[in-house]
Amino acid sequence: MPATHKQPTPAPDDLPRQIACDALRAAGFALWSFDPAARRLTLHDFASPAPLVITSDDAADLILGAAPGPFCTELTIDGPQGPRTLRLSGGVTQNDERGDAVLLSGIAEDITGSIRAAQIDRDARIRAEAADRAKTEFLASMSHEIRTPMTSILGYAELLAEPGHPEERRAAFIDSIRRNGRHLLVIINDVLDISRIEADRLHVEAEPIDPASLVVDVCATLEPRARDKGIGFSCVLCTPVPGTLTTDPTRLRQILINLVGNAIKFTDHGQVRVELSSVRAVGGNHALVIDVIDTGQGIPPCAAGRLFQPYAQADASIARTHGGSGLGLVISRRLARLLGGDVVLLRSSPGSGSTFRMTIAAEAAGDERSTDDLPSPQRLPEPSSGKTPAGICGKVLLAEDGPDNQRLLSLLLRRAGVDVEIAEHGQAALDCVNAAVARGEPYDLILMDMQMPVMDGFEATRRLRREGWRGPIIALTAHALRRDRDACLEAGCDDFAPKPIEARVLLELVGRWLDEGRRRAQLAA
Repeated sequence: MPATHKQPTPAPDDLPRQIACDALRAAGFALWSFDPAARRLTLHDFASPAPLVITSDDAADLILGAAPGPFCTELTIDGPQGPRTLRLSGGVTQNDERGDAVLLSGIAEDITGSIRAAQIDRDARIRAEAADRAKTEFLASMSHEIRTPMTSILGYAELLAEPGHPEERRAAFIDSIRRNGRHLLVIINDVLDISRIEADRLHVEAEPIDPASLVVDVCATLEPRARDKGIGFSCVLCTPVPGTLTTDPTRLRQILINLVGNAIKFTDHGQVRVELSSVRAVGGNHALVIDVIDTGQGIPPCAAGRLFQPYAQADASIARTHGGSGLGLVISRRLARLLGGDVVLLRSSPGSGSTFRMTIAAEAAGDERSTDDLPSPQRLPEPSSGKTPAGICGKVLLAEDGPDNQRLLSLLLRRAGVDVEIAEHGQAALDCVNAAVARGEPYDLILMDMQMPVMDGFEATRRLRREGWRGPIIALTAHALRRDRDACLEAGCDDFAPKPIEARVLLELVGRWLDEGRRRAQLAA
């Protein structure tokens, strides 16, 4: 309802009213008066000395409907600064000699800010409640996702302890334990990634990579999954791409593994196709574009909007049918945006499949690859067969407080030909090193757990370096963040191995640093 300002003509007898208006204005109130005959509402405004005159049938009907007598009602007006909501209270009536009302008056309070604040609070509460519900559902799903592989791991471990099982059955038990353990590790990594992203503690690196080779290697890694499901799988270079891009290869690989892995997971018939292309951007940069196309179950439009929401899946039955944390697409989009790009659902149709597009912005260097120059995948290392590798020898101190890890790691090392001694905490490690040096039989390498009682691995490493021990120290820790790695190297460690660590990786790491330790000893001599 429109309002107009009217400049008053001051009069001596208006001074008390002006003083009252000033006092009310300072307190956030104003005087109002209503002329029933003219159906006119006048406000001695909050922010202006000029009265605000409102001629509106809605305002007149509202006031006349509440009068006579004291009342309190709310009125929305279109003021000079936009819509405002007023609370009118009072309703003092002045009558003429015939007893007819000639003026109604009272006090007005501008509650626009309070209403807006209340709406903001309501909206925030609704969002918080929705987030709480989503997280509760997510935790319930995670409980299921964690307990399911744990059931298999513990169950098959108990079966392995029973005598009499034929060798092929025991091998199947072991394979199930290994497979469920890896699945559990993927879920844990997803949860850690999303927590780091939401806390703004995940950082990306920048190094030169061959984008085509990286994409081909990821496709070669995942192709056996498609083959096992009986679906087609292909990787195509659609346009020339730079031979070298500067970006974070680890995060790019993580995004691609997630998108292609999802496409294979949700496709039962047909094929999955990965298309790689490049678009030249402003300033000499390139936008690397990767489309992942599948002929799977597709995504209904009503569910597509929830795909990139944390702690949500397009359909709750997906988690029950296919498993997973429901965080993969959220993590992929956040990582892609950290790399200057995005992940979007390009198109999808229920029953006909989906196309997800990943883009990243990167600085290009080197010659472009032509469309017929797709590189061959690098040969991946064969999984550990459990056989003892040859050529590893040396004297190693294992500083580890967990009895199970002591037994496991020492067994793996001794089987490989390494002489192993164990220290249960950092102070014991210092004592062992000093005793070995005093005997003239120093260790060739130390495997140092960083979280131990009495003295942790950080302090033990720092003291060893201060005392002049120059042999290799490899940090073993369940903390796998980059800042944890940096802290270990800063303390004096030469390398970093996050737990859990595969036997093959452990032995390769120990073998490499034993060789490096011998090289250092020769140089020192």
